[in-house]
Amino acid sequence: MIVATVYIRSAIKLREFVRGIDGPLANARLKIQLRQQQKFRCKHFKKILKKMENKEMLAIINHIFSSIEKLIPTYLEIDEDKNISNGNLAVCIIDENQNVYGKMFGTNQPSLRNSYKLAWTKASQVWLTGVKTGEYERMVFTKEVDENANGILAPDLIGWEGGQPLVMKNGKKLSAGFSGFRGTTDLEIMVKALALAEQY
Repeated sequence: MIVATVYIRSAIKLREFVRGIDGPLANARLKIQLRQQQKFRCKHFKKILKKMENKEMLAIINHIFSSIEKLIPTYLEIDEDKNISNGNLAVCIIDENQNVYGKMFGTNQPSLRNSYKLAWTKASQVWLTGVKTGEYERMVFTKEVDENANGILAPDLIGWEGGQPLVMKNGKKLSAGFSGFRGTTDLEIMVKALALAEQY
């Protein structure tokens, strides 16, 4: 009888001990699950936000392209601009998320290929340096920056105007390159196109 009583008491104490452990463990598991759910929700929210930002950026880019198309006829009336590529023009834009957007305007495919090659080179140089293409060349020749700085070897450096950083109203930065007109016009048409695009 004494042995049975001791056994029963020991069993009760063991059950109480296990319950005491199980409570904190359950709370710990619950906290881990909640943290995992929060992380999942945060990642999911970030993905949704990024998709929204990409859609907004794409809309702006398309408005820039359509604005360029509207501006082109005015510049083609200027002989100095028309004679550069006979109206075979190209634009390249790189956003902060390293997305690349491009469009060509014209009908002569070899000329368009060459214009886009130049537009890409201008845009990518701005993307690397954060400085206008013509201005960066001046900085290299005046030794303000090293000749091969920013990952651009001297033979690949483009000094022609037409590449520039553009800042949108929301603070987002674009590295833009335009080719096919005179350098000053290449710069001007992009500034005007962005201003028009942000009015939509």
